[in-house]
Amino acid sequence: MTEQPSALDRLADRYGVERAYFDSAGRHHEVPDETLVAVLGAMGVAAATGAEIAEALAEPELVGDFAPAAGAETCFSVAEATAGGPLPWGLTVPLYGLASGRNQGIGDFEDLARMAEIAAGKGADFLGLNPVHALFPARPDWSSPYSPSSRQGLNTLHIAADKVPEFAASEPARRWLEANAGILAAMRAGEFVDYAAVAALKGPLYDHLFAEFEKDSGPRRDAFEAFRARGGEGQRRRAIFDVLSEHFTASDPCAVGWPSWPTAYRDPASAEIARFAGENAASPVINICSGLPTISSLPPRAAPAPPACASASISTSPSALPVMAPISGPSRKCSAAASPSARRPMPSTATARTGGWRRSTRMPCAAPAIAPSPTCWPPP
Repeated sequence: MTEQPSALDRLADRYGVERAYFDSAGRHHEVPDETLVAVLGAMGVAAATGAEIAEALAEPELVGDFAPAAGAETCFSVAEATAGGPLPWGLTVPLYGLASGRNQGIGDFEDLARMAEIAAGKGADFLGLNPVHALFPARPDWSSPYSPSSRQGLNTLHIAADKVPEFAASEPARRWLEANAGILAAMRAGEFVDYAAVAALKGPLYDHLFAEFEKDSGPRRDAFEAFRARGGEGQRRRAIFDVLSEHFTASDPCAVGWPSWPTAYRDPASAEIARFAGENAASPVINICSGLPTISSLPPRAAPAPPACASASISTSPSALPVMAPISGPSRKCSAAASPSARRPMPSTATARTGGWRRSTRMPCAAPAIAPSPTCWPPP
């Protein structure tokens, strides 16, 4: 016989509070009574005793999402919300799913700029996109934009490598793309984003671009050093975290996060970390600090977000169309093919691929949930 719901269960259901849930690993959890009481209390519903629960249940039933409002003549109207003007509208797109004839198998910031121009040309007020925080370079298949390694930096896979100024001067970078033209064409045509293939293609490409950048002693070098100074120790630690992840995953694919590392490497202030950083000081990752190429790859007309805040508003396109992150989920679809820009036509069809972000079922281990702490990797 099915157990009848308790009075507290019925009260929680009335106010839309879930009594149970499944976590990311598929485990089922029952919400403790004390948690329900606390949540209901935060909603202004006293439910600490049987008498309070009975009193709350005796109140009039909710109508939709609203309780009856005594004496209310009208509800808040759309006209009031928009000050009588037209209702703002916009598009939401998954950045990783934007496809074009020039990217490297994943949507990048150049694609975003083109999409913003298309939306602005159609009169849109905003363009929403998924989070673009830093992920785990050592495990590109851990690709959910909602499970970042750090919210202080950007996902470097979204760099428009062919738009970085050093690309035109780097013959090795251009040769690398030419040598992998077949693989690149297959990635662009694929239904899903192949994150491992994208990372394998872009990693050496970034190395070539950084090698070319190292020859520069002009304004871009000055901007780079200023960028590193602004990022400070937190940015440096995040870069070391990425290099350490690659180091340890070489022998253990699951050793991506600091909880899986040897104890001596779990404290960013340890002597072992200082030694490792010194031995790898020439690493492009530690030098780049996982950010400058991302900023450099934005078109000149764009005002890039601060490196430490990927969720900041980015103003892009001549109409200063706001681009906000995060807005949409990974299942959102969009198509630019039927909406040519009024300012400049897209050089090729741009559509959205979705679904490829999900973690592979073939993974031997699950992405970790790393809780921030004073000495955690990366820093909170």
